[in-house]
This record gives sequence, C-alpha cells and structure tokens, in this order.
Amino acid sequence: MTKFIPGAMPCRQGPQGIQALAISPDRRYLAVSERREQGIITVYDIQSEQCSKRQVLTGGSDSIHEFICMAFSADSKYLLGQSGGPAWNLFYWEWEKNEVIAKVKTKRLGFVSQVSFNPKDNTQVCVSGN
Repeated sequence: MTKFIPGAMPCRQGPQGIQALAISPDRRYLAVSERREQGIITVYDIQSEQCSKRQVLTGGSDSIHEFICMAFSADSKYLLGQSGGPAWNLFYWEWEKNEVIAKVKTKRLGFVSQVSFNPKDNTQVCVSGN
C-alpha cells in the first residue's frame, strides 16, 4: 500500500521543503525536517492506517529555519535534531512528550552533518561533520 506524507507549505523567504528524514529503529516512526520560517520536525506514525502525525517539534524561541540532520535512539523514545545557522544547536528531545532534554551549541565544532546515539546508552551521542 502506498502512503503519502504532505510536504512543506510555502515560505516567504528563500527555499523551503524537506531537509532531512530519519526512521526509527523499530520502523514505526518517520521524522521529517522541513525548512521554513520556523523550522520544524514532524514525527509520523507510518504504521498507522493514515500515516498519522504524532508530534511537531521546534527550536522553541530560538531563530531556527531548519534541522539539517536527525536520529532516533535505539528504543525510539528520543530524537536528536541538529539545527542549521545562525543558531547551530543540537536538540535532544523526548519527542512523544515534546520535551527538550538538552540543547547544546555546536557552532564551535564546525559544520555538523550527522548525529547518532550510542545504541546501548541513550545518554551518549555522536556528532560528525567538517
């Protein structure tokens, strides 16, 4: 069965659209990052009949237009999201509760293009890039 997930709505400034995707290890959830005036991550339950939207995550009051990479934890309970400039923050959410567990500035690390969790310890994360 084919399922469709709607894309980004029009944005007044610059390009918009899907920036990154992440699928949970249990293959139940899909996180979709969209670039827009306020960058968002939408988590969908892709095993439900309608591909239902489960949660919408943002950078809160930070000026974030996009999340450039994401990753679920091994138990699918947590989500990492690396924002783009000018903020350059790494967010750690307990996504089902829409709760930011931690937020770290990554600008001094250089351009972060990939994030991941230690599969055996959700408190250890890895970031890589230039």
